[in-house]
Amino acid sequence: MPEGAALRLDVTGEGNARTMGVFAGDSEIRLAGWSLDAEEVRDVLDEVRETLKQIHSVAGMSLDLTAQRSAEAVDKLLYFARGVGYGLFGERLGDLYEQAELRAPGAFDPSVPARIVEVTAPPDFSYPFELLTWRDPENLPQEQRQDPALRARALLGMAAIVRRRFDSKQEEGEEQGEGEGEGEGRARIENEETLPVTVFRNPSLTGAKKEVDYFTDIKGLVKVYGPWPQEGALAKSAAARHLMNSCIDLDGKPRQPVAVLHLACHCSTTGEAANLHYLNVGGEYGKVLLGDLKKELTDPQVAEAPVPRPLVFLNACGTAVPQMADRSSFTKFLLRKKFLGVLGTLCDISDTVAAHFAMVFYEALLSGKTVGEAMHEARWHLMDRHRNPLGLLYTFYGNVDLKVSRPRTGGIVPACEAPAPTRPRT
Repeated sequence: MPEGAALRLDVTGEGNARTMGVFAGDSEIRLAGWSLDAEEVRDVLDEVRETLKQIHSVAGMSLDLTAQRSAEAVDKLLYFARGVGYGLFGERLGDLYEQAELRAPGAFDPSVPARIVEVTAPPDFSYPFELLTWRDPENLPQEQRQDPALRARALLGMAAIVRRRFDSKQEEGEEQGEGEGEGEGRARIENEETLPVTVFRNPSLTGAKKEVDYFTDIKGLVKVYGPWPQEGALAKSAAARHLMNSCIDLDGKPRQPVAVLHLACHCSTTGEAANLHYLNVGGEYGKVLLGDLKKELTDPQVAEAPVPRPLVFLNACGTAVPQMADRSSFTKFLLRKKFLGVLGTLCDISDTVAAHFAMVFYEALLSGKTVGEAMHEARWHLMDRHRNPLGLLYTFYGNVDLKVSRPRTGGIVPACEAPAPTRPRT
């Protein structure tokens, strides 16, 4: 078991021969190992799309939800999550609940700090593990069933910190390397006096402006390069070159590397031609194809960029109606090129919610929390302060123990001072 992990989930095999293994405890006791049919996985992902449409229709694009809308959104998530569990474990889902509680005691107890669940799977296996239930929602204590925020703790992504990894050993024709590109051996994000961040933001997204405004509010703690694009600022290939080597500024001149690449933009990962998947930060030459990033590596100056490369926050959305977005084409590539990690979304998400999640995440990160803890805090901020469960749709590939080298506790401007709404608790 990885240090600090309560459970480990391993997916192995190819095509219709996938096998799911669940491990817990120090001795790696196998809890489960059921075959997964590729067609069944696709069916579940199709259901994800439809369920998220329904949840967004309940939650809308708003940050703050009424108690009724919050309860409806959480109930839809829990109902769907049980379906995800049965898709993986069938009638043995109940056995998994029992074994998880027995072999990882306290792992999902809200009175103890969040534990880590490690997920290792091939890059082409996109499964919404954050939406699994690890307690039976039908058998929650009475006080937990009355409150959506407590009921949501039955969801894995709300109860624990999920650390995702790609199993590179299963990829043919790819270079191999133990822990390659996933921040192994490096648990710090260098910030010195300030945290250096390059910000790309698509001007069409109103939420992106809120993120930029927050960076401005904490300018004593963060050194922002950008936000890009600015009028007439992006030359052809400039964005792709800087993403692959932050030591090259947008004007082509050398500069100090940044610690974080923050992209509040549109993202398209549809279609089988992965090289045509793209990020769109707006403006002329603002559309960056995955193929463009690969092409930059033919430039020796880019290929020899200092490693590890920066942490990437892909706060990307596509359309108002959410569709399942498999980010693995970008995450797989970025991790292989030794970026510290990639934080992104399981699907498209409300622009307003995305901006608020990001601001709370940076507040927690700068205060000294790990990436995993900062994500967990942002999820629960949305749930506790705004009754909004959509922070659950964020995930992280890489080392969740990453933290800034110099915490700035006490000097951080709060991302939100909204009090928690009054809710019935016992």
